[in-house]
Amino acid sequence: MNTYSSDSPINSKKYDSLGRLSFAEKIVSILNSLDKERSFIIGLYASWGSGKTSTINLIEQRINDSTRKNKPVLVKLNAWELNGNGDAIFHEILKNIYEKVTDKAFGGFREKTSRFFGKLSRAKLPIDSTIEIDLNSGGRKETSIYLGRITASMDYVSRILQSSYFINKIKIKTQEEIKESGKKVIVVIDDIDRLESQSITDLMHIIAQIANYAGIVYILPFDNRYVASAIEQFLPQGASGQEYLEKIIQIPLELPKASRSSLNRMLAATIESICKQHSIVLEENEIERFRLILGYHDLGAYIQSPRDINRLNNSLLFRLPLCHGEMNMVDVIVLEIIRLFDDGLYERIKNNGDMLIEKISSKYGINDDTSRKQDLQDTFGGDDRWLEIVQELFPFVAYTLKGYGNINENDLRYHQRIASDYYFEKFFASLDEIEDISDVAVMNLLTNSVDEASIRKNLHIINENNIATALWIISKRHSVIKNKIVFCTCLLDLIEGMPTARSSSLTLTALERVLFTIDDILASESKDEKTTGYISLINHLFDQDRIDTFSRTIDHVIHYSTNKGNHSIELKKDQIQQYKTTALQCIRCFAKNDKLPLLSQNGSSIRLYTRWAELSTREETSQYLEKKIQSADDVIGFILQFVGTWHTMGKSDYTYRDLTPDIMLSIDTIINIDTLHQIIISDPRYGTLGNIQEVDLVLFERPTTNSIRTIAKVGNEKSPELKEAIIKQFIYFFNKRQEAKK
Repeated sequence: MNTYSSDSPINSKKYDSLGRLSFAEKIVSILNSLDKERSFIIGLYASWGSGKTSTINLIEQRINDSTRKNKPVLVKLNAWELNGNGDAIFHEILKNIYEKVTDKAFGGFREKTSRFFGKLSRAKLPIDSTIEIDLNSGGRKETSIYLGRITASMDYVSRILQSSYFINKIKIKTQEEIKESGKKVIVVIDDIDRLESQSITDLMHIIAQIANYAGIVYILPFDNRYVASAIEQFLPQGASGQEYLEKIIQIPLELPKASRSSLNRMLAATIESICKQHSIVLEENEIERFRLILGYHDLGAYIQSPRDINRLNNSLLFRLPLCHGEMNMVDVIVLEIIRLFDDGLYERIKNNGDMLIEKISSKYGINDDTSRKQDLQDTFGGDDRWLEIVQELFPFVAYTLKGYGNINENDLRYHQRIASDYYFEKFFASLDEIEDISDVAVMNLLTNSVDEASIRKNLHIINENNIATALWIISKRHSVIKNKIVFCTCLLDLIEGMPTARSSSLTLTALERVLFTIDDILASESKDEKTTGYISLINHLFDQDRIDTFSRTIDHVIHYSTNKGNHSIELKKDQIQQYKTTALQCIRCFAKNDKLPLLSQNGSSIRLYTRWAELSTREETSQYLEKKIQSADDVIGFILQFVGTWHTMGKSDYTYRDLTPDIMLSIDTIINIDTLHQIIISDPRYGTLGNIQEVDLVLFERPTTNSIRTIAKVGNEKSPELKEAIIKQFIYFFNKRQEAKK
């Protein structure tokens, strides 16, 4: 099971996913070739998080696995864990060397040095005095240091004096022990570049003093740019920190950068492990899309080191389980990489949904591609990588900039893509909004539901992401609501801006949830009050011209008022009829003002025409529709709303269903199909299709080839192949119907 990474380095070659072992083996080979009578300082240069410590661990493993006689003694120290204390580091170096070379305990030295430092720090030295020190232990006091230029701290002076006072004594003893053992000593001091500037400077000074102990090789892994900059702060003006380092480091080595391919493999393994842990399955086409964004569109350039991957790992371990089933996993991963490593691009995406996705409620006009294109260039054109990534995440951007591409909202929505108008905002919702809402906040809403102003003021706590939880609480605690009818009206208004179509076949829409909640709220009212409440709701929707919500609401009430199942709205027959009469009056007013659309994306217009014919007569609906349906293309669009769509589980594309005799009957209940047939055969494209046989039909639900599935795909409504296929089905069943009549 994957865990949150503490940024720990690897300690075994079996975890070497970046190929560091080969480099470590070369280092060991160099160490073995060095003259053991001489001392060396090796600088292992690399940026933070690029694997310096992991490489050191591989070097240690390689040395420990060696069968060489008198193999090197390795001493590892962590400067950061020792707080950058020069005294402590100096003591630890000598202690570890002595104990590993002699197998004896090392004691006494620390206490002596501590007493010496204490006396020295209490000495009364003038702050502007100059002191001469024999830094090279050559018998000459060749280095003059102006104390006032360095520091006013007597503690710092004590450490400077300690260099010449103690090192020469310890040096001889240490060299004797090393020489007698016949072993080479390797001292690694890690995490130097995590220290403060002053501590780095002090440490480098100490290393310069003790580096000439014969038989000791120092390996110092650090970011040389950072260390050089830190040292430069304490050098005379104009002096170079890099040049200072060059005088100390005898063998500078650059840790090879991890290759793009190895980092990508490591990233892929990390994501795969997280997905496996949480039973997240990515489809092959989604995996391929991620590879494309990562490689071709250069998203992978954000990942520069193993530390970057560890950081992403920790974030995704938290984010992916929360978003699983709610959003497209590849889009979540891509957006999280952008959020972590490019805040500028993340904020631009977050704040420019109108620019990036095709949506009805946009500040851009339907044909306003010119201003949108200019805005895209101004917002994302500053970095070529930004435009590449954005175009891959948002197909509508690619279409706007390049003039071609496939934009299928149904497909984007099915895959829960960030490019879908339905899902865009979810990707930026805070985690508490996605998962939960406070019970206390909802109860505060209910107990303060005295008037419309109070209700609307407090309803802001409910949003698209937490509405299911909020409505569940409302259904259970509705008894405290003061003004139930007004509260129900406000709930219907609340979901006006929320998507009403299904995100999956197993999930209720926001409107469906609200309607069931309204039933619960009004359930305890008397039948007369309940009837008044339901009628007031459709009148409210009528006044606002909310035809889709109006259609779904009257469907819901009429269906469940006559339903005797688990859920029913208990009304008397005369009350149901009163409701139906009001609904019919509203429908007729919509029609009189020509507000009923012929086509709708979610089938609401068909639902309304069907309900209209049921409440009145086919003649009424037919008379209205005959004015709307003027061409064969109108007929095709009208029929397609009846056949509906379907998709195979696990597949991403939606296709239309086939026309059936039952569907023909449903069409005929609201408009005479003879009228539709006459319009079709009057069109020159279809006038010759009068004698269609079953063998001539292209069946969408039983496709014999992939080309048929392509023809039937939702989004191809303008293709001649889809039009002809649905016309042939219509004419075939029309002819069968005529034969049955004869």
